[in-house]
Amino acid sequence: MRGFLFLFLFLGSLLNSQTLVKGPYLQVGTPTGITVRWETNIPTTTKVEYGTNASALSFFAGNLILDTVHEVQLTGLTPFTKYYYNVGTSTSVIQGDTNNYFYTSPLPNSEGKYRFWVTGDCGNLSTNQINCKNQYNSYNGNRLTNGWLLLGDNAYFYGSNAEYNNQFFAVYQTDVMKHSVLWPAPGNHDYHNTSTTTPTVPYFSIFSTPTAAQAGGVASGTKRYYSYDYGNVHFLSLDSYGVDGNLKMYDTNSTQAIWVKQDLAANTKPWTVAYWHHPPYTMGSHNSDVELDLDSVRFYFIRMMERYKVDLIMCGHTHAYERSKLMKGHYGKELSFNKALHLLDTSSALYDNSLNSCPYLKDTINKKDGTVYVVAGSAGQVGGMQASFPHDAMFYSDATNGGSVILDIEANRLDLKWLCADGVIRDKFTMFKNVNQIKSFTITPTQTLSLNASWPGNYLWSGGDTSRNTIVSATINTIYWVKDKFNCIADSFKVFISTVGVNEFTKSKNKTVTLYPNPTKDNLVLRLCLEENSTVGFKIYSESGKLIKEYLRSEFTKGENNISVWLAELKLNNGLYLIETEINGARVTEKFILYK
Repeated sequence: MRGFLFLFLFLGSLLNSQTLVKGPYLQVGTPTGITVRWETNIPTTTKVEYGTNASALSFFAGNLILDTVHEVQLTGLTPFTKYYYNVGTSTSVIQGDTNNYFYTSPLPNSEGKYRFWVTGDCGNLSTNQINCKNQYNSYNGNRLTNGWLLLGDNAYFYGSNAEYNNQFFAVYQTDVMKHSVLWPAPGNHDYHNTSTTTPTVPYFSIFSTPTAAQAGGVASGTKRYYSYDYGNVHFLSLDSYGVDGNLKMYDTNSTQAIWVKQDLAANTKPWTVAYWHHPPYTMGSHNSDVELDLDSVRFYFIRMMERYKVDLIMCGHTHAYERSKLMKGHYGKELSFNKALHLLDTSSALYDNSLNSCPYLKDTINKKDGTVYVVAGSAGQVGGMQASFPHDAMFYSDATNGGSVILDIEANRLDLKWLCADGVIRDKFTMFKNVNQIKSFTITPTQTLSLNASWPGNYLWSGGDTSRNTIVSATINTIYWVKDKFNCIADSFKVFISTVGVNEFTKSKNKTVTLYPNPTKDNLVLRLCLEENSTVGFKIYSESGKLIKEYLRSEFTKGENNISVWLAELKLNNGLYLIETEINGARVTEKFILYK
C-alpha cells in the first residue's frame, strides 16, 4: 500500500513539473477547425480548453494518454472568429492567457484585410533572427497575423530536433507563435541536406499540414507539399528538395508536379501565391545558373506556374532579399534575360508617387497576367553574393541586410513589404486586379445612385469626394470618374437618364458644346449636345496654344452628356485657357477662365 502511495505521489510530482519544450503552436487552420500542438519535457495527459471569452473557456478536448508530443484537433468552430485557449494536462494548465488565441479562417472567397508574415532560412539563433522577429512584432502591433509562412531551412544546420527546440521554438514560442497559424515548407537543411524518399526527418513529425485538403485545394496525401485557402487567396506550399522515387518537384512527371497541375487547374480564387525553398532567379549566396535544383526549377517548373497565372512566388535558400518586376517567359540563364521580352510592366510598383511607380495591374477580362518573384532567405541567415550580383531579372536586391516579408491582401489589392532587422522597409510593391473599370447605369432624374471605386486605397472623385463611394444624382447623361491620388488607376461611370421629365437636349441643342461653371476654380463640366452617337475627345491648351493635356476618346450616346474635368490635378495658374473638343472628327473650341 505504501509503495502504491509513493508511486502515486511520485507521478503527481512529475506532472506538476512539466514544462513546454515546443509551443504551443497552431496548425491547419480552417473556417471551422484548427490543430493545437505542443511538446512537454515529460509525458503528460493532453487537454486544450477554449472559447470566445478569455475568462470562461467553455469547451475542451484532449486525451488521457501519457505522452510528450501533444496534438489536438478542435472542430465545430465558427468561421473567422477569435478563440482563446490554454494547453495543459487533464488536471492542470501549463500555459494560457489573453495572448493565447487564434482566429478561424474566413469562409472561402471572403474578402478582408489579411496579413501574412513570411520568414525564410530563419532558425539559426542569431541576433538577426531575433531582431527580424522583434521588428515585425513592433510594426504589426495589435493587428492579427492571419498566417505565418516558412520558406524552409527553419532550423540550422541539420534540422535536428534539438536545433528546432533551441533555434526555432525557443525564439518564436514566447509571442508570435501563440496566435499565428503556421504554414511550413521544408528546405535542404530540414532534410539534413540529404534528399530522402521517406520523410523521417524531424520536420515531418514536428509539423501538421492539410494533407487531405481540410483547408481547401486538392488533397496531396503527403506532408511534403499541400495547398490551402484563406478567404480569396489560394496558397501552395511546395517541397523543392525531397524526391518522389528519384524525381524532384521540377520533374514534370513527378507526383508533386502532377498534383500541382491538378490543384492549380481546380483553383478559382482571385489570388494565387506559391512558395518553396529553392529560387529560380538568384545571384545571392546561391547561383541559379549553375546549381541544379535552382536551374531546373526555372527551366522546367516555372512554365507551369506561369501557365496557371500564379501571382506571386516566394522562395528562400539564398540568404538575401531579391525582387523582380512583373515578368513572364524567362527560363534560361541570367544573361538571356531581356527586359523588352520578359517584363510585362517596367514600373517599380513602389506606389509612392516616385517616377514610374504605379502598381502592377492584372485582370481576368483582358487576361493580363505575369508573376512577381521574391527571394526572402535572410530572416536568420544573412549574407553572401555571386560575382554577378544582383541578378539581371531582379529589380531590387540586398545581400547585406536581413529581413522578413509582410504580405497584405485586401480584396483585389496585394501589398508586399520587406521589413529589415533594423526596422527599415527597404522595398515594397503593390498589385491590383480588375481595376480601371467602366460601368454604365440608367436612372430617372429623381433617383440617386451610389458609385463605388473598384479598389481599396485612396480616392478623388470628379465631384471632389475622397471616400470610396459617392452618391450622385443627375438630370442629363453624365460621366463620373474616380482616381487614386497618384493618377495610376481610375474608374469611370456613365450615368444615362431615362426619357422622363424635361428634355434638356431640346433646351440646349442650338449649341454643341457648353462649359460651366465658367469662370471656374477647380472643376469644369463639358455639356455635349449630340445629334447622334459620337466619338468624343478633347484637349486643353494654354492661351498661347501650348498643349497641356489630351484626354482619350470615348463613345457617347445621342442626346445630352456631361463630362467632368478635374482641373486641380493640372496645377494651372489663374488665366484664360482653351478647350478643343473633337466630335466625330469635327472640332469645336471654347474658352474658359480659371481663378483660385
